[in-house]
Amino acid sequence: MHIFLLCSAFNGLSQRFFVELTDAGHHVTVEVFTGDDALEERLAANPPDIIVAPFLKRAIPDCVWQRFRCFILHPGIVGDRGPSSLDWAILEGWHEWGVTLLEANAVMDAGNIWATRTFPLPPMAKSQIYRHRVTDAAVACLWELIEKLQRGQQHGAPLDYSRATTRGRERAMLPMRVRTLDWQCDPTDLLLRKIRASDSLPGAPAQLAGVPVRVFNAWQAEAAVASQRGRAGEIFARDGDALCVATLDGALWIGHLRRSDDHACAQVKLPAAVALRDELAAYASLPVLDARHPNKPWLETRGRVAILHFPLLNGAFTVHDSQILTTLFARAAADSSVDAIVLAGGDDFWSNGIELNSIHVADNPAEEGWASINAIDDFAEALLTCRDKLVVSAVNANAGAGGAMLTLAADRVFMRAGVVINPHYKTMGLNGSEFWTLTLPWRATAEAAVALSENCLPVSARKAAALGLVDVVLDLPREAFLETVVSHVNVLIAPDTLADKLQAKQRAREAMRSGRPLDHYRREELGRMRGNFFADDLHFSSRRTAFVMKQPPCGTPEHLQRHNAAVIASLAGLRRDKSEEEV
Repeated sequence: MHIFLLCSAFNGLSQRFFVELTDAGHHVTVEVFTGDDALEERLAANPPDIIVAPFLKRAIPDCVWQRFRCFILHPGIVGDRGPSSLDWAILEGWHEWGVTLLEANAVMDAGNIWATRTFPLPPMAKSQIYRHRVTDAAVACLWELIEKLQRGQQHGAPLDYSRATTRGRERAMLPMRVRTLDWQCDPTDLLLRKIRASDSLPGAPAQLAGVPVRVFNAWQAEAAVASQRGRAGEIFARDGDALCVATLDGALWIGHLRRSDDHACAQVKLPAAVALRDELAAYASLPVLDARHPNKPWLETRGRVAILHFPLLNGAFTVHDSQILTTLFARAAADSSVDAIVLAGGDDFWSNGIELNSIHVADNPAEEGWASINAIDDFAEALLTCRDKLVVSAVNANAGAGGAMLTLAADRVFMRAGVVINPHYKTMGLNGSEFWTLTLPWRATAEAAVALSENCLPVSARKAAALGLVDVVLDLPREAFLETVVSHVNVLIAPDTLADKLQAKQRAREAMRSGRPLDHYRREELGRMRGNFFADDLHFSSRRTAFVMKQPPCGTPEHLQRHNAAVIASLAGLRRDKSEEEV
């Protein structure tokens, strides 16, 4: 089928739909819809079989859904309607939630239901639930829809509020006054639910250190920490850049904030202590306590396997993060009892490369960007030069840009089915580094490397394996993935074959370099990156600003327009071939 994806942004869910449908042989075009009046005209020029809206913030125009079959993914259970579905569910403490795929009609979110799925709703941030639970359930609904359409079904089930199974209801947008943290009245559990319901957008409004802020990335402090608290709403401890705030009945660690005042770094999400750097001068004696920070890199050892975890927020590496990872990796590499090092990344994202927010607010963004890319290159070089250990990437979550390329610095790459990677940089105005000009052509061929880096399209785990970027795809639940990878690695490092594998690794590394030193690739890549940072030759500055400030897209980006044109041309060719056969 020709399936037209209509979305407000080509986000993770839209990309997952794209790769699933494309891998299955469907002809998929994408429109980032900004509400212009020409949508019907564009659709009429190349009519799709169906329109699917995985992520749409505005109503489909009447003239479109009346002319074309339109299906909308709603992140709520049957009967739920409104723009804040997940927000309300998290705030109210629902234990189960779901998604519904319905056909567009004149009433928002009230069309006939074609598929629905439910899932447990854990105490997590909205963004995490959306990226994982919602996305997996949505894909199941998508395939149910496709199957029903292919067998000729014409109608979904009408929404019926009289049914006992219809548990949802229409909701207004969650007001900011309800999201606002009231340190003097709200118990810790309610504060956490407000923050999680508002993360990553719009953030939970609050006052901290006399500054209006939006709060993100919070977790409950342990009793031993909370026992040292002062008055509710006061900052009383820190751990790195996380700040601990007293509550009525405990304490919360706050990982990230966005200032809402006129400060130079206002409107940019930053580590809490960085966002309040000026105000914290009055807290010089803040005790440093153990936050059990969920975003800290850490190293664990299971027998002869070391596992490097880097569950960084949004999978993004600051200079400091890259330095910590390089140090932790060196520690594992120097451990004579370890034969393999598994790069586990994080469960939310494996990695997305360098962190852009810290670059954006730096006194000199070009210098900060330069320091960031050099620091992550140091980590990549450590992976590539580790001689006496097997290095394994265990990719349990999406990866993009430099993070996607880092996976290739390992000797083996395991990836969970359902993961989507974006092995390219140019949509952010960067040429990229992390030795990708060495590792990507080696694994995927030079021709494929050019296509991946220039087309800037998402790639599924199975497509990545077909291209040679991934060695093993495991179709497993997230919770079972790492344990299974470690089991595979223990087989790989069996004592009777390890020496041969390490020798084969060295031969492969030498063949990959084609007689050139690693420094050759690093110098060439960094030479181009210097132009990106200091000369802004690919418009990194404006693209970074749009990303960091969450500016809405102006329309379908150029790389998707090119993709759409290629799909339309291919469909035209198929129609010509069919006409000739009929003649």
